[in-house]
Amino acid sequence: MKGPQPPNPDIDIGLAALCKYAEYGQTLTHQEIADVCGCTRSFIYKIEQKALRKFRHLAAKRFLYEFLED
Repeated sequence: MKGPQPPNPDIDIGLAALCKYAEYGQTLTHQEIADVCGCTRSFIYKIEQKALRKFRHLAAKRFLYEFLED
């Protein structure tokens, strides 16, 4: 089963731009990210949740428990 597909093919460009121009430590809301990427806030949330699941799985697999939240 594949994950959610971006509604806008330019989403990668928007995310790359945010990574390049956001200041270190700057926090952006889901809505701000969605506005730049041309997609919905809920789609950004889904991407975030999928990335966190992958990270938690990898961290547990490599015994990096100090990075996992309780």
